[in-house]
Amino acid sequence: MKHQLLTLLSAAGAATLSLAAPLESRAILYPHDIQGAGFLSPYSGQNVTNVRGIVTAKGNGGYYIQTPASAWDSDDKTSEGVFVFATLPTTVAINDLINIGSAAVSEYISTANSGKQLKLTELTKVATVTVITKNATSELKAVVIGTDRSPPTEHVAVDNPFALPANTTNVENGTLDLNTGIGFWESLESMLVTFPNPQATDRINQYNETYIAQRGTITSGNARGGVTFAINDDGTWDDNPEVVGVEGNALDGSYSASTILLGDRLDSTTGVIGTGFGGAPYLYPLKGLRVYRKAVGGPVPTNLTSSGTCSSLLVAEINAENLMPTDTSRIAKVGYNIDNFLSNPDVIIMNEIQDNSGNKNDGVVSASQTLDNVVKAISGATYAWTEIDPQNGLSGGEPGGNIRTAFLYRTDRVRLFGNAPAGNATQAVGVSTTSSGQAQLTLNPGLIDPTNSAWKSSRKPLVGQFQLVSDNSVVFVIGTHFTSKGGSSSNYGPAQSPVNGGVQARINQATAVRDFVGGLLAKQSDAKVVAGGDWNEFTGVQPLTTLTAQSSSGIVAFQEVVEDVRVERYAYTFNGLQQSLDHFYTTPAMASNSEIEAVHVNTWVSEADAESDHDPVVLQTNIC
Repeated sequence: MKHQLLTLLSAAGAATLSLAAPLESRAILYPHDIQGAGFLSPYSGQNVTNVRGIVTAKGNGGYYIQTPASAWDSDDKTSEGVFVFATLPTTVAINDLINIGSAAVSEYISTANSGKQLKLTELTKVATVTVITKNATSELKAVVIGTDRSPPTEHVAVDNPFALPANTTNVENGTLDLNTGIGFWESLESMLVTFPNPQATDRINQYNETYIAQRGTITSGNARGGVTFAINDDGTWDDNPEVVGVEGNALDGSYSASTILLGDRLDSTTGVIGTGFGGAPYLYPLKGLRVYRKAVGGPVPTNLTSSGTCSSLLVAEINAENLMPTDTSRIAKVGYNIDNFLSNPDVIIMNEIQDNSGNKNDGVVSASQTLDNVVKAISGATYAWTEIDPQNGLSGGEPGGNIRTAFLYRTDRVRLFGNAPAGNATQAVGVSTTSSGQAQLTLNPGLIDPTNSAWKSSRKPLVGQFQLVSDNSVVFVIGTHFTSKGGSSSNYGPAQSPVNGGVQARINQATAVRDFVGGLLAKQSDAKVVAGGDWNEFTGVQPLTTLTAQSSSGIVAFQEVVEDVRVERYAYTFNGLQQSLDHFYTTPAMASNSEIEAVHVNTWVSEADAESDHDPVVLQTNIC
């Protein structure tokens, strides 16, 4: 049943309930009657009379009312709050108990979000608002998260959010399941809730928004104080439904503190539950968030190093987020991070390198200036670069930018192997063998199957063959940046399981990379291969399970190298969840002698201090 031990918002001026004016002798409806036990109101599309509630807040083009605490029903599925899409009369104040003489009940969704997000139950066409009791604070309560009610901690809507086929069920047609995040937060729609000293699971963003979770309800917490979205070791999923967004513009017009970072502990906050970015549950706070206790310490340099010999090759991957040659401060940060946090790796896979004119759509495809500027920004070692210019406008990403994957390599430690020429945008790299049976690329570097339709509007994987200066050991390095998740639907949307945008393209891309390496290993079974990049997919989801499956040559080409602790496997934050789209794979024989680490130079700092939205990832491996 509904909990009654709830936070009192204000004790000042509490008044006894009394009628200010006679009402029609009709049954009184409360918000729980309007909301019902499902996602959609049982009164949707109908006119109602005598809806009673306490005004809790103004905002979003209307105001919110909530059932007086003594009138709450015994069904946790029925929210005690509802949004009123109307101007609050000047004679009505926050905390007044009112009666709405007549209104229409509707389920609102914007045209842009139709079918993508849950609808909002609201009252419209409001008429005859009467104040029943002024300042009825003795009947105004807020649900305390973690005390009165706690969110589920595993599933948002379905057991496997990546199940295929997707979009087979519309959950809005059913009743609420309070064991799911989508049902739990819907049951609190438009209600006042309090989070006592919650944890910030993301930094404040450019829209002054952040995400929070209530301490004591978190099940996949990482050491920084965030919440990690990653497949469980037993193959199940924890979708982290305990995390909610916080709207940047508070209902009183104030803003949250601009200094909030991942892991900060915040002052207790009270607000109204609604829907925000991407359909996720959002708190619309009465007042802007304030920091109670800052997370301790900043980013830490990697512990992984290179010896310059085959026993410890160091390879890094950096998604530089649409880096152009005029991004002077960001390029300086890239160089600084390579020197001070990444231990000057032997080979660096660079993603999202834009051409020399940046996002100007002028036909320029060369990125020589961009890469020269990056190399000049590195002071701890001397690097050279190699890449293949894409065809204009065919690699996806920001229009005009012609993003691509490139390699930086330390000239004192590695060199390109052999004398094979570099490929071009349409040439497919092949594998030959030397007289001694050693695999050798026909193009160095080259692109893997670049005319395959799988790469439409996407980056083609770059493969290079490198040789150590110290002992002539050889390693093949593949840099990837798979098709984005654009077109995905929300975990909190009506379509379940959610649509994983671009998944079939990524499956086809993984097949192409896997089969290329399978063919390489068929020519030289002990060849050393490293593949790293932004795969735009999560470990355990079909594109990446395709990568580690048996190749067309019958050989298992890849095994993922992961950090030991599941909740520390992240290099990116999205919707308040730490996660990883950046991964490293090696041939199975190498995996047990490899170690990986994400270096949190971007996720732990402010947007202003970050040089990208992804953390770099470093792999140490043995290629002897």
